[in-house]
Amino acid sequence: MAIEASTPVVVNESYSEIIRSRTGKKSSLFILDASALINSRQINFYQRLGTLTTVPSIVAELKDSLSMMRLTALLESGVITVRSPCDNTINIIRETALTVGSLDALSFPDIEVLALALELKKQYACIISDDLEIQNLASFLGLRFRSSPHGKMIHRQIRWNFKCDICGSTTSSQIKVCPHCGGPIKKHVQRYKSLKRSNKI
Repeated sequence: MAIEASTPVVVNESYSEIIRSRTGKKSSLFILDASALINSRQINFYQRLGTLTTVPSIVAELKDSLSMMRLTALLESGVITVRSPCDNTINIIRETALTVGSLDALSFPDIEVLALALELKKQYACIISDDLEIQNLASFLGLRFRSSPHGKMIHRQIRWNFKCDICGSTTSSQIKVCPHCGGPIKKHVQRYKSLKRSNKI
């Protein structure tokens, strides 16, 4: 799930130049989410810039036969590899997402992508995703991320909380009913800060 539509975003500019300027060389490691994985033009683009990988749950999301045939060919040719993050790293992502207030908006494939990026952080891994919630949590984890060439990027790092619309009580975990007054609990921005370009790579 993406950050709600009211969240300010910016469109990428000079995508290939930005990637090259940040990597400092052609070789880099890109972790693809589902939207990037099913787009053959994007795969060709990323392949020219570095090594491509993804996670098992992203592969499982592909349902149509054409996407599966294309992925099979890419796997057999070694263009893309599939790696599984360890359970401990997955738990770190869940705990961080709970603290940030975004666990409710992340699917298990989202969490696996973030976990793999965390494990490969020292290898200069970069997540390729248009999912703004993935980008937001990646910014808290100090991970490199980028949208697709024509996708959107966050320019604010947002921490959420859950607040009762009636009594104003807040909680860091998602519950639907206020334990104090029985009113509805809704998600709100707790605080945010602007991101510099270097935080969004």
